[in-house]
Amino acid sequence: MAELPDAAEEAREFCRRMARAVEYELASLRAVPPDERLARRTERFRRLGSAL
Repeated sequence: MAELPDAAEEAREFCRRMARAVEYELASLRAVPPDERLARRTERFRRLGSAL
């Protein structure tokens, strides 16, 4: 389903799509061991601002 230019024009549908996306991402993260998630997060934060 294509999105409209303004999510306010389709608030319920937009929220449903966002909820599905968040659910998918959280489920994907649960498959990653906790120590690996921490290492990834640490590295991501370490790189913040490095493109400046």
